Amino acid sequence: SFNLQAERRKAWLAKELFAATMGMFLRDNFIHGDMHGGNVLFSDRDGTATIIDAGVVTAIEPHYQHSFASFLLALCTGDVQELGDRLLEFNQREACDPLAFRHDIAVCTPPP
Repeated sequence: SFNLQAERRKAWLAKELFAATMGMFLRDNFIHGDMHGGNVLFSDRDGTATIIDAGVVTAIEPHYQHSFASFLLALCTGDVQELGDRLLEFNQREACDPLAFRHDIAVCTPPP
């Protein structure tokens, strides 16, 4: 059966965890590499949530931070051109056809 109080609590917890992870990610440049529900402890007693298991973490290198911010903005706004440009910039493994790559990105990116 539907429990409105439980649903409100879940929505609140989701917002709090989103804010915490975005703060770690965008403000602190700390990226938890294994974020899932099993790595979040919630206390019914005091309503606190604790993120655990920081064994796999990374950070964006300083010379990529501006480009990565542009990538995130493009991802959120659906700017396919910028998204493709940033992904091509980050690609360090192999050459690819930039026009075909941007086309493929556009096909799988919904409009904003």
